[in-house]
Amino acid sequence: MSTNAELSPNVELSPPQYTLWNQINSALGNAPTVKVGPLNTSTNPNIVPITISDHNQAVAMASIMTLTFKVTAHLNVDVQIKDGDGNIVTPIMPTSPDQLAGFVKTALGDNGWFVDVQVGKPNPMAKTIVWPVFAKAVIQFPNDDQTDLYKNYNNAAGLVFKNILNPAPGGIFLYSSTARS
Repeated sequence: MSTNAELSPNVELSPPQYTLWNQINSALGNAPTVKVGPLNTSTNPNIVPITISDHNQAVAMASIMTLTFKVTAHLNVDVQIKDGDGNIVTPIMPTSPDQLAGFVKTALGDNGWFVDVQVGKPNPMAKTIVWPVFAKAVIQFPNDDQTDLYKNYNNAAGLVFKNILNPAPGGIFLYSSTARS
């Protein structure tokens, strides 16, 4: 084991919107029908363009995603989802936990990180919650993380999805979870 890790004297930090873009790209881009385009930094808000070949899947994705992120005090990032015909889709606010679970299945069904979706209550007095369940895996990408020897971003798949999914579409709780095995 080497104790003399080579550290670059020219430290360059990526702006935070690129970490967000990498999270979205690494999480959602793991599906054959989803194409995450390059981050458009020419406008404020910056735009993350996502094209999903199937219209229903695109609408479902827009319905479960956080579509605006406040990155800094002066910078937002918007997610723009288009269908295969190039039309920007409008999200549908779910009106029930079962409808939200259906959106999750439709949006993420072909994503390699996605395992299942469950609907239930953690206890009899609680509100019903929708839990998308993700693989027990680490999403990793280069991201100038000064705490990582190789400057990688490393996080559990479920936590990355927690960062990019809307926590309560239509007021219904959406809590990302990790598979047991």
